[in-house]
Amino acid sequence: IKLEMRRGTLVLLKMRRGTLVTLKMRRGTLALLKMRRGTLVLLKMRRGTLFFITLKMRRGTLVFITLKTRRGTLVSLKMRRDTLVSLKMRRDTLVTLKTRRGTLVSLKMRRDTLVSLKMRRDTLVTLKTRRGTLVSLKTRRGMLVSLKMRRDTLVTLKTRRGTLVL
Repeated sequence: IKLEMRRGTLVLLKMRRGTLVTLKMRRGTLALLKMRRGTLVLLKMRRGTLFFITLKMRRGTLVFITLKTRRGTLVSLKMRRDTLVSLKMRRDTLVTLKTRRGTLVSLKMRRDTLVSLKMRRDTLVTLKTRRGTLVSLKTRRGMLVSLKMRRDTLVTLKTRRGTLVL
């Protein structure tokens, strides 16, 4: 699938093994793009004009995606029947990244600094940082359960089914 836009005008649209369902534009800005029987379900953009989208699909599954914008920032990207479910960005900074049926569940960042990291069906459950400093770390189904720090100083360390039980 290839979609090109120039100054708010659709130039080229190619599709393979997919059906375009909804394509909305507002004053030269792509507002909503939905597809059925394909991987891409919802794509939203604000304050910008979409330059082009390149999507490669194999047997109804998205394999590769390229998004480029001019004077705009990707706001929301959602996918189904694949790993990526939600991707949000603000001012070219990753804010939230969620996946389903995969390892990573939630990832939050502020001003290029990791704030929260959560994972399911894996060892790491919660990881929080403040101003680039580790604050809290919890794991499940592993040795380490809780780890807290303040100003680069270890405050609390707890483990289960391990040696340290503090």
